Amino acid sequence: MSYGQENTQDTTKVKERPKVALYFLEEVGIPIDYIAGTSMGSIVGGMYALGYSSSEILEVINNVDWDRLISNDVERKYISFANKVEKVCMMTPTAFHPSCRRPDTC
Repeated sequence: MSYGQENTQDTTKVKERPKVALYFLEEVGIPIDYIAGTSMGSIVGGMYALGYSSSEILEVINNVDWDRLISNDVERKYISFANKVEKVCMMTPTAFHPSCRRPDTC
């Protein structure tokens, strides 16, 4: 389509193309010498470099709890005692909590 022409394609008939690059490379036996990627591509590339097959990578990706993985929330049982005290000091006036000296020193 050149500049100024109307798009006459019916986009409702366009199917989403499958993402099969890694499967294809394995299927046709093309050796991979170098792996590079950014963001999710670096995770997939790293797993492939470690020896995971494309089907194993897909299985891992589909079974990961991504919301939990990329959140900043940490379960309380994994927080150190010092960090728990610091949080209490920030939320509690110093007169009510003996481990807090002054809010600016906790």
